[in-house]
Amino acid sequence: MMMSANDTRRLDVVDSYALSSLQQGMLFHCLDAEEQGVYVSQIVCTLDEDIDTSALVRAWQRVFERHAIFRTSFGWDGNQEPIQEIHRQVEVPFESEDWRNFTASEQERRSLELLARERRRGIDLSSAPITRLKLIRSAEHQYKLLWTYHHILVDGRSTSVIMGEVFQYYQAFRDGHDLELAKPRPYRDYIDWLQGQDFARHEHYWRKALEGFHTPTAIPLPAVVNKEPEIDQRFTVQALSLTLEMTSRVAAFAKEHGLTLNTMAINAMLSVSH
Repeated sequence: MMMSANDTRRLDVVDSYALSSLQQGMLFHCLDAEEQGVYVSQIVCTLDEDIDTSALVRAWQRVFERHAIFRTSFGWDGNQEPIQEIHRQVEVPFESEDWRNFTASEQERRSLELLARERRRGIDLSSAPITRLKLIRSAEHQYKLLWTYHHILVDGRSTSVIMGEVFQYYQAFRDGHDLELAKPRPYRDYIDWLQGQDFARHEHYWRKALEGFHTPTAIPLPAVVNKEPEIDQRFTVQALSLTLEMTSRVAAFAKEHGLTLNTMAINAMLSVSH
């Protein structure tokens, strides 16, 4: 008896559950967008050492196995609530290139083109995994790792946890031994907790807290936000170097107040703009 692709897919799915409200919002905007690249995030790591590619791929594979969110695809139907489905196993999408024969300026140009191309390529949310990796060898003892993923999977605070796990496993595998980390709490626990909340009670609280507001309240954003978007969009990169002491102080402040570094950077930019 022959099995269809849908039958095989169902056998591969080991769990399914609802989306959080933030995930639902991202999914809606992605489906409504006219172009690819909405909510696509990218992290670039410069690695000044010789890289054991097989150990690095194995490390990412172990992280995929530990965290169900990396084995997640999303399904939706016009008449039903969207769901996220957890697959038994997925392979890490990993590609590598060698740019050692290119000049520094050519590498910079290629890097910008690669980032833009990967964003335009978008990510198919209906097919796991919805993340991919590319390793670029830029010099004899230097590599750049590009991690492209959809924000529906990971928030800013989680990225540092994931990267920390990847390189812990990488170092262990490179040294020839295995590593056992504490079992992570599954994302499903959060979804179950979320669905058990009394939203009517929360609504009552916020209606009381916001009593007296009868018109929309403007958020002070930079004036550039109100300008008409240009047809030919261009992006620039501005680098700001902090001392080790300043970086530690900023990270400690963010942790103490339950903030991400991304949130602090955005607020800093808003403050400077005014």
